[in-house]
Amino acid sequence: MTFSFLKRPEAPAYSQVGRGASWTGRLAGSGMLIVLGEAATELALGGEVIVGPAGRLTATAARCGALRVEGRASGAFCVDGPVAVAPGGRLSGSVSARRFDAARAAHLDGRLEVGVTKPDTP
Repeated sequence: MTFSFLKRPEAPAYSQVGRGASWTGRLAGSGMLIVLGEAATELALGGEVIVGPAGRLTATAARCGALRVEGRASGAFCVDGPVAVAPGGRLSGSVSARRFDAARAAHLDGRLEVGVTKPDTP
């Protein structure tokens, strides 16, 4: 017998690079990525990518559902949803996104296309 009240809701799938850790590789899937350390990667994610305040992300090619930068992110980003850069956050490279929000004291260096995403980016 299974009691429905004992079932826990499924948590969204995510990968995390913790503080003090570094990771290099390729990541693909429907989940999200949280970068609190350093990551150098090629991304193809359906979920959100979050770069924490001390995080550093270098992406040779990145496609994701959303991007939030509180630390530093650089590379080529194609974002199906919104991009948000927090105060003190730094985003450099080329960015294509449906929507872009930058807080006061956020830094952007590179090329920005808003309102479209490119289908040929991974």
